[in-house]
Amino acid sequence: MPLSAYEFERRLIFYASPTLTKLKVACIYNLNDLDDLEECIQYYNELLNKKDIYLKVLKIKERSMIYV
Repeated sequence: MPLSAYEFERRLIFYASPTLTKLKVACIYNLNDLDDLEECIQYYNELLNKKDIYLKVLKIKERSMIYV
């Protein structure tokens, strides 16, 4: 698990909880201050893909947006 995975997980739960509980189809949130973002995405995709939940990073002008 990446070092900043705790912060990533905290934000994922805070911003994407309706999507994670299947109350919403999708969500998107801004996340631009984690050093190992790609590693966090890979780790959580391995866990969540089994439940048909996918994370994708959308980069727009040095900002990372997470699409769940």
